[in-house]
Amino acid sequence: MTLAESGVAADEATSKKAVANRLGRLAVVAAARMAGLPEPPPEGEADEESLRTLAPKNPVIEESLVAMLTLHVVSKMKRPEEADEVLKLLNTDSENPYLVWDLSTRAELMEFLENERTSSVRTGTCDPAFGSNFKFTAHENELVVGGIFVRIFNQQPMFQLQEPKRFAVDLLEFLNGQAQYLYSLMSMAPQAALVPAAAEGNNAVVPAAGQQGSSSSEKLIQSEMALEALSNVIKHNKGKLLCGRKDFLE
Repeated sequence: MTLAESGVAADEATSKKAVANRLGRLAVVAAARMAGLPEPPPEGEADEESLRTLAPKNPVIEESLVAMLTLHVVSKMKRPEEADEVLKLLNTDSENPYLVWDLSTRAELMEFLENERTSSVRTGTCDPAFGSNFKFTAHENELVVGGIFVRIFNQQPMFQLQEPKRFAVDLLEFLNGQAQYLYSLMSMAPQAALVPAAAEGNNAVVPAAGQQGSSSSEKLIQSEMALEALSNVIKHNKGKLLCGRKDFLE
């Protein structure tokens, strides 16, 4: 809970937390501007303050922010008024389809940033990719499609998605990308040589030991997870998926 939410009046002259919150908000807005994230206001609603937050798009910085903060957090940085919400997300443990974030992810990020700061000061060098290749240990084995953690969505299929239609399309695109590989795999492997995966109750069909290796098994399991997610998003969001596009489920 933030100071504002608690209703506690804080004077920056005596409250270190109030100062930290203000500086944090400024840092969020500054990072968003560097990436050109703030969206232009609706036509007719622009004012001097909102126009001042606009900046040219910088895909390099945006990619770095997504890698280090996740797509969900970065999406909220597009609106300066949500800076407090961004700070709250980064300081709260979460495990939902949009965000897997806890003490370990915060510690990994802080360690990476501190190493970069130290390197810059001591040697004048830093990561040439600006953090865009940064990976959280907690996210390494997760299948993420359209910014959504598929495993967790399948565990929480009734979770309210912001854009279920977009997620369904992303899943279809992911499966389409896997289709050619899977078709080739299934055509080469005799049906009798395929065995069901036993991990965590999955019923995915994977090649028997010694035939295609772990890469093939992983692709099959990921495809099964994506199919399960597609089934879940259709089942629990039929009205939203049909709205404006009646042929979506045909």
